[in-house]
Amino acid sequence: MQLVCSIILRGWYAVDFLWGENMRSINSAVTIFLALLIPLAVAGQGKRWEAIPDSELSMRSPKVEANADAEVLFWEVRIVDDYNQRAGWKTVLNHHLRLKIFTERGREMSSKVDITYGNVSDVSERLDVKDIIARVVKPDGTAVELKNEDIFDREVVRGNGIKFKAKSFAVPSITVGSIIEYKWKEIRSGSYNYSRIELAREFPVQYVKYYIRPAMNVPIGIRLHSIKTDGQFREESPNVYSTTMTNVPSVKNEPNMPSEYRIKPWVLVYYDNDNANQSAEDYWKERGRDRYDKFKGKLKVNDEFKKAAVEAIGDAVAPEEKLRRIYDRCVRGFQNVFDDASGLTPDQLADFKPNGSLSEALKRGKGGWLDKQAVFATMAMAAGFDVRMVAASSKLEPTLDRNQANDYFIRYVMVAVKLGDDWRFFSPSSPYTPFGMIPDMVEGQFALILDGEPVWRQLPVAGPSDSVVKRSARLNLTADGGLEGDLEIAFSGHAAAAQREFLDDDADTEREKYIRDWIKGRIGDQTEVTSIEIVNLLEHQTNLIWRCKIRNPAYAEKTGKRSFVRTNIFTKVAGPKFVSAYRAYDIQFPYAWSEIDDISIVLPDGSAVESVESPEPINDKTFGTRYSAEIKLSENRREIIYKRAVSIGNDGLLSFSRDNYVSIKELFDLMHLADSRSVVLKNE
Repeated sequence: MQLVCSIILRGWYAVDFLWGENMRSINSAVTIFLALLIPLAVAGQGKRWEAIPDSELSMRSPKVEANADAEVLFWEVRIVDDYNQRAGWKTVLNHHLRLKIFTERGREMSSKVDITYGNVSDVSERLDVKDIIARVVKPDGTAVELKNEDIFDREVVRGNGIKFKAKSFAVPSITVGSIIEYKWKEIRSGSYNYSRIELAREFPVQYVKYYIRPAMNVPIGIRLHSIKTDGQFREESPNVYSTTMTNVPSVKNEPNMPSEYRIKPWVLVYYDNDNANQSAEDYWKERGRDRYDKFKGKLKVNDEFKKAAVEAIGDAVAPEEKLRRIYDRCVRGFQNVFDDASGLTPDQLADFKPNGSLSEALKRGKGGWLDKQAVFATMAMAAGFDVRMVAASSKLEPTLDRNQANDYFIRYVMVAVKLGDDWRFFSPSSPYTPFGMIPDMVEGQFALILDGEPVWRQLPVAGPSDSVVKRSARLNLTADGGLEGDLEIAFSGHAAAAQREFLDDDADTEREKYIRDWIKGRIGDQTEVTSIEIVNLLEHQTNLIWRCKIRNPAYAEKTGKRSFVRTNIFTKVAGPKFVSAYRAYDIQFPYAWSEIDDISIVLPDGSAVESVESPEPINDKTFGTRYSAEIKLSENRREIIYKRAVSIGNDGLLSFSRDNYVSIKELFDLMHLADSRSVVLKNE
């Protein structure tokens, strides 16, 4: 269920989400007067800790989910918004959370707390975390508090492979039956006028409440957009509002699940004019025209851009090749300062002066996400191309409902260029997306081409052949069952972009550790990985390549005079993709991809092949999956030759209802079984 309700405090005009229009402020005397009406309780957290009720200390079982390992007893957040015409938006969230531990697994899961922070590059927002305090209260009421020196910074990896920086601490003296309680301050700055209200966590929540104090010097209304909840505002006191939810289920962690913002309840709080009487069709037409006019005023072709375009194009003649060279010039020659691999410190980012114009951005060669997109658009215009800016929806957000008048959900800004009779879409601010492709998070999503007559388009989806992982191995099997030799793994398309994004801000030692762990996770923990080489790490048009040497001292499984040699070394220890018999959410593959394996294993003297059999091919059109593998021997029967090809997402089939889970699990189990084939050797 989606509900939009509004509390109109003052109504003048909307904030531009694409470029950041200047806002009028109301009389400062009125602002000071209104500020005096704000309850002090909203601005602060009160005393350090409150007494925990005996009923919570004595709890023995969860209330929201019967089998929960832990449960949030309450989660209270007090939000204060502030707008400054020079510095922009700033939102401060004071969190207070209390968690009850019921099982040993819950104790282990809660033994370390990570509170993420850092840059959100696509919206040029920064999250900071400070003032963390925590304690553990045992069932008998005794408490152990966290020491300040026990809080440290570290990098964490979420299940989707995205890295975050986090303020972390190990919870002291935690036992089953304990209560963990902690408070922290989250500061969101540099962004526009939207705040997400999170209502669900990894554990079920008995009670969550947000207090919201809107910005005082913004002469427009605050609104609420609820996702999967019927959240409502109620007025607590003058200019302070609240929303509450009880018995919130936990967010499960499943492989290939949709974005958390598509499955969990949450609320978007934002400032806007009241357009309740405007139809969605009229709303989108008006927004598309407004954004088009604003960009038209910003994207000005001048002699500087004409010169830059000529230099980038060089001797290219064909329109597509001209555009490719402009794209490459913008990807390589313009720095997005908010990218996690920019190398800039938080202080340097804070001191970074925004570009006053696109000409300044071109000259400096650096700026924000939108600067880079707009520089590419203007260079393409300077080269004679018909260009429009595009506002796209994303898989990271709820499925776009075009009947809802809210442009927050199409805030991914891209560029459309007319080639021939059709529009092609580009995002040079995504530094590892090859020319001709768009980021996987927007593939297949709806986008509004901004124009005097804006039009909706569904964005293209790349096929499996555009994102390939090619794994090659030239190996020798030793007489005692060991395996050693050379590996080469090449990534292209989205597969390469994902690996590059993960590794680009790491030190060499961290990159090598990641590759070692990646290989060990497929061949076995005892595998030695040496001579690691990474080729084309920071490129976007060429394959990313890993090369290394491996040695596994006990690869073959020996039984008496026989040895069993797993032919696909890259699935030696990998388990099935889908394990659980039950599925809570739909299945969503991030993009279509292929795997191509080419492996040869030279056998030791004194061994002979007793049996070899290739698995049956699979061609499942319902779920867009193809699989084939061939196992054979060389002419002299001294070498095993293994070739395998898998493609996922054929015909654009990437999203499936959880009702199909049993069939999809059976399909992937069948491929896993085929990958488990071994060649049987008899030791002479």
